[in-house]
Amino acid sequence: MFRNIKEDPFLLFVERSMQEEVNRNSVQEDPKPVNDEEGVQKATPTSSLQEESFREDPLMETDEVQDVSAVEEDPEDFAAITEVMEQIEQQLLSKTEELKNLQQRYDSLYEENGKNLLDNANLHKALDARRVTVDGLERMKDELDVKNACLKHDLTATLATVEQRDLKITKLEDSLEKLDQTISCLEEKLSKAEQREYELETEILENEERIDDLKSRNANMQQMLEETFKMRENEELLKQENEDLKAYLKSLQTKADGVLEQLVSRETEILNLEKKLAESSAVVSDLKREMVEREAKAEEATEELEKLRKEKKERAEADTRLMAKRAALKIRVSKIVKSAQS
Repeated sequence: MFRNIKEDPFLLFVERSMQEEVNRNSVQEDPKPVNDEEGVQKATPTSSLQEESFREDPLMETDEVQDVSAVEEDPEDFAAITEVMEQIEQQLLSKTEELKNLQQRYDSLYEENGKNLLDNANLHKALDARRVTVDGLERMKDELDVKNACLKHDLTATLATVEQRDLKITKLEDSLEKLDQTISCLEEKLSKAEQREYELETEILENEERIDDLKSRNANMQQMLEETFKMRENEELLKQENEDLKAYLKSLQTKADGVLEQLVSRETEILNLEKKLAESSAVVSDLKREMVEREAKAEEATEELEKLRKEKKERAEADTRLMAKRAALKIRVSKIVKSAQS
Protein backbone atom coordinates (compact mmCIF):
# COMPACT_ATOMS: atom_id res chain seq x y z
CA MET A 1 0.00 0.00 0.00
CA PHE A 2 2.78 2.37 0.99
CA ARG A 3 5.40 2.12 -1.66
CA ASN A 4 8.68 3.96 -1.70
CA ILE A 5 8.59 7.28 -3.55
CA LYS A 6 11.60 6.26 -5.66
CA GLU A 7 9.68 3.21 -6.99
CA ASP A 8 6.61 5.19 -8.16
CA PRO A 9 6.59 5.24 -12.02
CA PHE A 10 4.76 8.56 -12.07
CA LEU A 11 7.45 10.19 -9.95
CA LEU A 12 10.16 8.58 -12.05
CA PHE A 13 8.54 10.02 -15.14
CA VAL A 14 8.45 13.49 -13.55
CA GLU A 15 12.09 13.22 -12.54
CA ARG A 16 13.15 12.14 -16.02
CA SER A 17 11.15 14.91 -17.69
CA MET A 18 12.78 17.49 -15.42
CA GLN A 19 16.22 16.10 -16.23
CA GLU A 20 15.41 16.24 -19.96
CA GLU A 21 14.30 19.87 -19.58
CA VAL A 22 17.65 20.68 -17.97
CA ASN A 23 19.46 18.88 -20.81
CA ARG A 24 17.48 20.80 -23.43
CA ASN A 25 18.32 24.11 -21.82
CA SER A 26 21.99 23.18 -21.76
CA VAL A 27 21.87 22.24 -25.48
CA GLN A 28 20.21 25.55 -26.45
CA GLU A 29 22.85 27.56 -24.56
CA ASP A 30 25.74 25.73 -26.32
CA PRO A 31 27.58 28.28 -28.63
CA LYS A 32 28.72 25.62 -31.07
CA PRO A 33 26.74 25.30 -34.32
CA VAL A 34 24.52 22.38 -34.90
CA ASN A 35 26.33 21.53 -38.15
CA ASP A 36 29.52 20.85 -36.24
CA GLU A 37 30.29 17.16 -36.23
CA GLU A 38 31.15 17.15 -32.54
CA GLY A 39 27.88 19.00 -31.71
CA VAL A 40 25.90 16.48 -33.70
CA GLN A 41 27.66 13.65 -31.97
CA LYS A 42 26.93 15.20 -28.56
CA ALA A 43 23.29 16.20 -29.26
CA THR A 44 22.04 13.03 -30.87
CA PRO A 45 22.65 10.71 -27.88
CA THR A 46 20.78 13.10 -25.58
CA SER A 47 17.76 13.24 -27.87
CA SER A 48 17.80 9.48 -28.30
CA LEU A 49 17.88 8.97 -24.53
CA GLN A 50 14.97 11.38 -24.15
CA GLU A 51 12.94 9.53 -26.77
CA GLU A 52 13.71 6.17 -25.13
CA SER A 53 12.66 7.52 -21.72
CA PHE A 54 9.31 8.64 -23.15
CA ARG A 55 8.79 5.31 -24.90
CA GLU A 56 9.69 3.16 -21.85
CA ASP A 57 7.41 5.04 -19.41
CA PRO A 58 4.16 2.97 -18.89
CA LEU A 59 2.18 6.07 -17.93
CA MET A 60 2.77 7.84 -21.24
CA GLU A 61 0.44 7.28 -24.20
CA THR A 62 1.86 6.59 -27.68
CA ASP A 63 0.35 9.72 -29.16
CA GLU A 64 2.03 11.91 -26.48
CA VAL A 65 5.58 10.93 -27.52
CA GLN A 66 6.99 13.87 -29.46
CA ASP A 67 10.19 14.64 -31.19
CA VAL A 68 12.61 16.52 -28.97
CA SER A 69 13.79 18.69 -31.84
CA ALA A 70 10.22 19.85 -32.49
CA VAL A 71 9.83 20.79 -28.82
CA GLU A 72 13.03 22.80 -28.94
CA GLU A 73 11.87 24.70 -32.03
CA ASP A 74 8.35 25.50 -30.67
CA PRO A 75 8.38 27.82 -27.60
CA GLU A 76 4.63 27.42 -27.12
CA ASP A 77 5.06 23.69 -26.58
CA PHE A 78 7.83 24.43 -24.10
CA ALA A 79 5.51 26.77 -22.15
CA ALA A 80 2.79 24.10 -22.18
CA ILE A 81 5.27 21.55 -20.89
CA THR A 82 6.33 23.87 -18.08
CA GLU A 83 2.70 24.41 -17.17
CA VAL A 84 2.16 20.65 -17.15
CA MET A 85 5.24 20.29 -14.99
CA GLU A 86 3.87 22.77 -12.48
CA GLN A 87 0.56 20.88 -12.39
CA ILE A 88 2.49 17.65 -11.90
CA GLU A 89 4.44 19.19 -9.03
CA GLN A 90 1.20 20.32 -7.38
CA GLN A 91 -0.26 16.84 -7.80
CA LEU A 92 2.94 15.39 -6.36
CA LEU A 93 2.70 17.64 -3.29
CA SER A 94 -0.97 16.72 -2.77
CA LYS A 95 -0.13 13.02 -3.10
CA THR A 96 2.72 13.27 -0.62
CA GLU A 97 0.41 15.03 1.85
CA GLU A 98 -2.21 12.34 1.34
CA LEU A 99 0.49 9.70 1.83
CA LYS A 100 1.48 11.27 5.15
CA ASN A 101 -2.14 11.29 6.32
CA LEU A 102 -2.54 7.66 5.31
CA GLN A 103 0.67 6.76 7.14
CA GLN A 104 -0.59 8.43 10.33
CA ARG A 105 -3.94 6.66 9.98
CA TYR A 106 -2.14 3.35 9.47
CA ASP A 107 -0.01 3.87 12.60
CA SER A 108 -3.06 4.67 14.76
CA LEU A 109 -4.93 1.63 13.42
CA TYR A 110 -1.87 -0.56 14.04
CA GLU A 111 -1.65 0.55 17.68
CA GLU A 112 -5.39 0.03 18.20
CA ASN A 113 -5.17 -3.44 16.64
CA GLY A 114 -2.32 -4.36 19.02
CA LYS A 115 -4.38 -3.30 22.04
CA ASN A 116 -7.38 -5.33 20.80
CA LEU A 117 -5.20 -8.41 20.31
CA LEU A 118 -3.84 -8.12 23.86
CA ASP A 119 -7.36 -7.76 25.30
CA ASN A 120 -8.55 -10.81 23.33
CA ALA A 121 -5.65 -12.90 24.66
CA ASN A 122 -6.45 -11.95 28.26
CA LEU A 123 -10.13 -12.78 27.75
CA HIS A 124 -9.26 -16.21 26.31
CA LYS A 125 -7.05 -16.98 29.34
CA ALA A 126 -9.83 -15.99 31.77
CA LEU A 127 -12.39 -18.13 29.91
CA ASP A 128 -10.09 -21.20 29.99
CA ALA A 129 -9.52 -20.81 33.73
CA ARG A 130 -13.25 -20.50 34.43
CA ARG A 131 -14.02 -23.59 32.31
CA VAL A 132 -11.58 -25.61 34.47
CA THR A 133 -13.32 -24.36 37.64
CA VAL A 134 -16.78 -25.30 36.36
CA ASP A 135 -15.62 -28.82 35.44
CA GLY A 136 -14.28 -29.36 38.98
CA LEU A 137 -17.52 -28.13 40.55
CA GLU A 138 -19.61 -30.44 38.36
CA ARG A 139 -17.49 -33.43 39.44
CA MET A 140 -17.98 -32.47 43.08
CA LYS A 141 -21.77 -32.23 42.57
CA ASP A 142 -21.89 -35.73 41.02
CA GLU A 143 -19.95 -37.23 43.96
CA LEU A 144 -22.32 -35.60 46.48
CA ASP A 145 -25.37 -36.95 44.61
CA VAL A 146 -23.98 -40.50 44.73
CA LYS A 147 -23.24 -40.26 48.46
CA ASN A 148 -26.70 -38.89 49.22
CA ALA A 149 -28.32 -41.78 47.31
CA CYS A 150 -26.29 -44.34 49.32
CA LEU A 151 -27.22 -42.66 52.61
CA LYS A 152 -30.91 -42.65 51.70
CA HIS A 153 -30.79 -46.37 50.89
CA ASP A 154 -29.15 -47.15 54.25
CA LEU A 155 -31.73 -45.13 56.15
CA THR A 156 -34.66 -46.89 54.44
CA ALA A 157 -33.14 -50.23 55.51
CA THR A 158 -32.82 -49.05 59.11
CA LEU A 159 -36.44 -47.87 59.12
CA ALA A 160 -37.60 -51.33 57.95
CA THR A 161 -35.66 -53.03 60.75
CA VAL A 162 -37.09 -50.60 63.31
CA GLU A 163 -40.66 -51.38 62.18
CA GLN A 164 -40.01 -55.12 62.55
CA ARG A 165 -38.65 -54.55 66.02
CA ASP A 166 -41.72 -52.49 66.94
CA LEU A 167 -43.95 -55.44 66.00
CA LYS A 168 -41.88 -57.79 68.12
CA ILE A 169 -42.04 -55.37 71.06
CA THR A 170 -45.86 -55.23 70.87
CA LYS A 171 -46.03 -59.03 70.89
CA LEU A 172 -43.73 -59.12 73.89
CA GLU A 173 -45.95 -56.62 75.74
CA ASP A 174 -49.01 -58.86 75.13
CA SER A 175 -47.17 -61.82 76.60
CA LEU A 176 -45.88 -59.83 79.57
CA GLU A 177 -49.44 -58.82 80.56
CA LYS A 178 -50.20 -62.49 81.38
CA LEU A 179 -47.29 -62.85 83.80
CA ASP A 180 -47.32 -62.57 87.58
CA GLN A 181 -46.93 -59.33 89.57
CA THR A 182 -43.37 -60.39 90.25
CA ILE A 183 -42.60 -59.48 86.64
CA SER A 184 -44.13 -55.97 86.99
CA CYS A 185 -40.75 -54.45 87.72
CA LEU A 186 -39.44 -56.18 84.63
CA GLU A 187 -42.30 -54.69 82.61
CA GLU A 188 -41.42 -51.23 83.90
CA LYS A 189 -37.84 -51.74 82.83
CA LEU A 190 -39.01 -52.95 79.46
CA SER A 191 -41.19 -49.84 79.14
CA LYS A 192 -38.10 -47.78 79.87
CA ALA A 193 -36.26 -49.68 77.16
CA GLU A 194 -39.17 -49.00 74.82
CA GLN A 195 -38.99 -45.34 75.70
CA ARG A 196 -35.28 -45.36 74.88
CA GLU A 197 -35.97 -47.07 71.60
CA TYR A 198 -38.59 -44.41 70.90
CA GLU A 199 -35.94 -41.78 71.53
CA LEU A 200 -33.68 -43.60 69.10
CA GLU A 201 -36.49 -43.63 66.55
CA THR A 202 -36.99 -39.91 67.06
CA GLU A 203 -33.26 -39.47 66.51
CA ILE A 204 -33.55 -41.45 63.28
CA LEU A 205 -36.39 -39.17 62.20
CA GLU A 206 -34.20 -36.19 63.00
CA ASN A 207 -31.49 -37.76 60.88
CA GLU A 208 -34.01 -38.06 58.05
CA GLU A 209 -34.87 -34.41 58.44
CA ARG A 210 -31.19 -33.63 58.28
CA ILE A 211 -30.95 -35.65 55.11
CA ASP A 212 -33.78 -33.59 53.65
CA ASP A 213 -31.92 -30.48 54.74
CA LEU A 214 -28.82 -31.84 53.01
CA LYS A 215 -30.87 -32.41 49.87
CA SER A 216 -32.10 -28.83 49.94
CA ARG A 217 -28.55 -27.69 50.50
CA ASN A 218 -27.39 -29.77 47.58
CA ALA A 219 -30.09 -28.12 45.47
CA ASN A 220 -28.80 -24.73 46.58
CA MET A 221 -25.28 -25.87 45.76
CA GLN A 222 -26.41 -26.91 42.29
CA GLN A 223 -27.94 -23.47 41.78
CA MET A 224 -24.70 -21.90 42.90
CA LEU A 225 -22.82 -24.12 40.47
CA GLU A 226 -25.03 -22.89 37.64
CA GLU A 227 -24.45 -19.30 38.69
CA THR A 228 -20.67 -19.80 38.93
CA PHE A 229 -20.34 -21.50 35.55
CA LYS A 230 -17.49 -19.25 34.39
CA MET A 231 -15.66 -18.52 37.64
CA ARG A 232 -12.55 -19.85 39.32
CA GLU A 233 -11.51 -17.57 42.15
CA ASN A 234 -13.37 -19.55 44.89
CA GLU A 235 -11.78 -22.93 44.17
CA GLU A 236 -9.98 -23.32 47.52
CA LEU A 237 -13.08 -22.36 49.51
CA LEU A 238 -15.22 -24.89 47.63
CA LYS A 239 -12.63 -27.59 48.24
CA GLN A 240 -12.73 -26.88 51.99
CA GLU A 241 -16.54 -27.00 52.00
CA ASN A 242 -16.46 -30.30 50.11
CA GLU A 243 -14.12 -31.75 52.74
CA ASP A 244 -16.45 -30.53 55.52
CA LEU A 245 -19.44 -32.15 53.79
CA LYS A 246 -17.52 -35.40 53.38
CA ALA A 247 -16.62 -35.41 57.09
CA TYR A 248 -20.23 -34.64 57.99
CA LEU A 249 -21.55 -37.50 55.84
CA LYS A 250 -18.97 -39.88 57.32
CA SER A 251 -20.06 -38.91 60.85
CA LEU A 252 -23.72 -39.53 59.90
CA GLN A 253 -22.76 -42.94 58.49
CA THR A 254 -20.89 -43.91 61.65
CA LYS A 255 -23.81 -42.80 63.83
CA ALA A 256 -26.26 -44.77 61.72
CA ASP A 257 -24.02 -47.82 62.06
CA GLY A 258 -23.97 -47.36 65.86
CA VAL A 259 -27.76 -47.14 65.95
CA LEU A 260 -28.01 -50.31 63.88
CA GLU A 261 -25.65 -52.14 66.22
CA GLN A 262 -27.69 -51.04 69.22
CA LEU A 263 -30.92 -52.18 67.58
CA VAL A 264 -29.39 -55.57 66.71
CA SER A 265 -28.21 -56.04 70.27
CA ARG A 266 -31.65 -55.13 71.59
CA GLU A 267 -33.30 -57.55 69.18
CA THR A 268 -31.13 -60.36 70.48
CA GLU A 269 -32.03 -59.39 74.02
CA ILE A 270 -35.76 -59.43 73.16
CA LEU A 271 -35.42 -62.91 71.66
CA ASN A 272 -33.73 -64.11 74.82
CA LEU A 273 -36.57 -62.62 76.85
CA GLU A 274 -39.17 -64.47 74.76
CA LYS A 275 -37.37 -67.77 75.35
CA LYS A 276 -37.07 -67.14 79.06
CA LEU A 277 -40.72 -66.10 79.45
CA ALA A 278 -41.80 -69.39 77.85
CA GLU A 279 -39.95 -71.28 80.56
CA SER A 280 -40.91 -71.73 84.21
CA SER A 281 -40.92 -69.18 87.00
CA ALA A 282 -37.45 -70.34 87.99
CA VAL A 283 -36.13 -68.65 84.88
CA VAL A 284 -37.58 -65.34 86.13
CA SER A 285 -34.67 -64.94 88.52
CA ASP A 286 -32.31 -65.34 85.58
CA LEU A 287 -34.32 -62.73 83.75
CA LYS A 288 -33.94 -60.39 86.71
CA ARG A 289 -30.19 -60.81 86.60
CA GLU A 290 -30.26 -60.17 82.87
CA MET A 291 -32.40 -57.12 83.47
CA VAL A 292 -29.74 -55.86 85.85
CA GLU A 293 -27.24 -56.29 83.07
CA ARG A 294 -29.64 -54.54 80.74
CA GLU A 295 -29.88 -51.67 83.15
CA ALA A 296 -26.14 -51.33 82.97
CA LYS A 297 -26.38 -51.43 79.20
CA ALA A 298 -29.22 -48.92 79.35
CA GLU A 299 -27.01 -46.62 81.36
CA GLU A 300 -24.38 -47.06 78.71
CA ALA A 301 -27.03 -46.29 76.11
CA THR A 302 -27.95 -43.10 77.99
CA GLU A 303 -24.29 -42.13 77.98
CA GLU A 304 -24.21 -42.81 74.26
CA LEU A 305 -27.33 -40.68 73.83
CA GLU A 306 -25.64 -37.85 75.69
CA LYS A 307 -22.68 -38.23 73.41
CA LEU A 308 -25.02 -38.17 70.43
CA ARG A 309 -26.62 -35.00 71.74
CA LYS A 310 -23.23 -33.39 72.11
CA GLU A 311 -22.37 -34.45 68.59
CA LYS A 312 -25.74 -33.04 67.47
CA LYS A 313 -24.79 -29.68 68.97
CA GLU A 314 -21.41 -29.86 67.26
CA ARG A 315 -23.16 -30.67 63.99
CA ALA A 316 -25.49 -27.70 64.44
CA GLU A 317 -22.48 -25.45 65.02
CA ALA A 318 -20.79 -26.95 61.96
CA ASP A 319 -23.98 -26.31 59.96
CA THR A 320 -24.03 -22.68 61.07
CA ARG A 321 -20.40 -22.28 60.08
CA LEU A 322 -21.14 -23.94 56.74
CA MET A 323 -24.09 -21.62 56.13
CA ALA A 324 -21.90 -18.61 56.94
CA LYS A 325 -19.28 -19.84 54.51
CA ARG A 326 -21.93 -20.32 51.85
CA ALA A 327 -23.31 -16.85 52.45
CA ALA A 328 -19.80 -15.43 52.05
CA LEU A 329 -19.39 -17.51 48.90
CA LYS A 330 -22.67 -16.16 47.48
CA ILE A 331 -21.54 -12.60 48.19
CA ARG A 332 -18.23 -13.26 46.45
CA VAL A 333 -19.99 -14.88 43.50
CA SER A 334 -22.36 -11.92 43.15
CA LYS A 335 -19.41 -9.53 43.21
CA ILE A 336 -17.59 -11.58 40.58
CA VAL A 337 -20.71 -11.69 38.39
CA LYS A 338 -21.14 -7.92 38.69
CA SER A 339 -17.47 -7.34 37.83
CA ALA A 340 -17.71 -9.72 34.87
CA GLN A 341 -20.85 -7.99 33.59
CA SER A 342 -19.25 -4.55 33.97
